[in-house]
Amino acid sequence: MTGSFFKKKDSDPSLTMLPEDADQLLSSILNELDIKDRHIAGKRRYYYHVLRRHILKGTAIVCGVLILGILAPGTVIPAPISSVSAASSTDASSVQVSFHISSIIPVKSISASLNETSVPVQENGFQNYSVNVEENGYLLLDVYSSTGMHSSHGMHIDSFDGQAPRITRHFASEGSIYIYISDGSGTGVDFPAIRSYNTETGYYSAPLYYDKERGYAVFPYPESQTYITIPDKKGNSLTALLSPVIQNN
Repeated sequence: MTGSFFKKKDSDPSLTMLPEDADQLLSSILNELDIKDRHIAGKRRYYYHVLRRHILKGTAIVCGVLILGILAPGTVIPAPISSVSAASSTDASSVQVSFHISSIIPVKSISASLNETSVPVQENGFQNYSVNVEENGYLLLDVYSSTGMHSSHGMHIDSFDGQAPRITRHFASEGSIYIYISDGSGTGVDFPAIRSYNTETGYYSAPLYYDKERGYAVFPYPESQTYITIPDKKGNSLTALLSPVIQNN
């Protein structure tokens, strides 16, 4: 049959492709695949060219789609702030707030503010950060990703000692006055900083002595109005007025 790629051999009833027909078929396939080399010898070289031009190209496209699928959420979803915790220092003078940022996309900036005043942010390892605050108030954490997405986390800090010490009792004995003081669950009374102020002389005086364990301070019995200032270790202070007892004759 004219124009057919197959011819019947007289000795074999099966169909067999003749060499010239095979070459013509291969040439047609190469043209369809847009392969420039018309002189590819052997099946292995032909397979290599098909693999390189088509299969590997498809694999690269699939890998690109997978990478985009992994990274794409980070371009539209803000970097989450997690594992937020607060711990007071041993002397209760500050609170360290630690937090973690989970983001595939790089973070552009991290900032923190306490009562609308900026506070430094410290990096403590991969995606771990902390801020130190020294007063009660509202702490706001802000994170901006390199794609412009924004996330924030706010929290109230109320663990600081905001109460002044108080006088629990006092009494006079042998020309001195004993003042018992308590700071409750606060930072503790700053006994070395206790002072008295005599309104007549204008002088400030330290206690005659004090006992931290028993929680009292001793002053000379006042002969005129005297102000006693009692601070705690956080800076809260109590001021009490001592007046001499006027005896009626």
